[in-house]
Amino acid sequence: MKAQNSQFGQTDISGSDFNNGEFQKTNFTNSNARGATFDGANLEDATFDGTELRDASLKNTRLYQTLFSDTRINSNTDFGDKSAYEDPDTDLGENYEDTSRFEAAAWVYRRLQDLHEENAMSEKAREYHIRKEEAKRQEYRKNGEWFKWGVHTANYHLTEHGENLWQVAKWSGITIGAGTVLYPLLGGLANAEGTHNIWSLSDPSAWDVALLFARSLYFSTVTFTTLGYGDYHPVGPTAKALAGVESLAGALLVALFVFVLGRRVAR
Repeated sequence: MKAQNSQFGQTDISGSDFNNGEFQKTNFTNSNARGATFDGANLEDATFDGTELRDASLKNTRLYQTLFSDTRINSNTDFGDKSAYEDPDTDLGENYEDTSRFEAAAWVYRRLQDLHEENAMSEKAREYHIRKEEAKRQEYRKNGEWFKWGVHTANYHLTEHGENLWQVAKWSGITIGAGTVLYPLLGGLANAEGTHNIWSLSDPSAWDVALLFARSLYFSTVTFTTLGYGDYHPVGPTAKALAGVESLAGALLVALFVFVLGRRVAR
């Protein structure tokens, strides 16, 4: 079906089948499209102002520069698993704008993020934010913008682009655990008086080993959190360097945790 530049404003098209149709610059203002299917359709530059799209399906639909304003959606409104612009097998046609696929995908995900936030669907909004940032990351890689790509890659793995508290908590636990294991191997720790290196025991029992690792865990935790009580300190240059790296990593991860928590609370 081809209906470019058509007018469907204030019409009841609920349950209609528009699959694989051509609807560029079509106006759906104030129409009732509840339960309608637009799978694989081209809706570039179309207008959905005040449109009812609850229970509608828009999987693999081309939505670049599509206007969604005061559009009503629900959890059954299906925009598919990914933007059509990320699929290399999608034929964009001869009249497609000279725009990168990933740039178009990022634009679509940004608009879908806003649309879901407007309809109080915060979980889906977070999902589309992550997809938007991943599309931008692929665009940076394609264009050889390696610094921006590296920042986005680090942000994805550390926080899932500012959306995953558990990701930050996981890396915090890994950092503390790595310090716990490495301190006894890289010089050990001494108490505040410097008279007893806690890793210098000869022929230790299982209890001694457990106690020493507990002390190492304690030191790694206070170093990570930058508390620095001073009751134990690293012995040797390697252990000291490790403590410095861990304190910097701890400050960064704690800041990221607060940032992600703030984003989730604000949304």
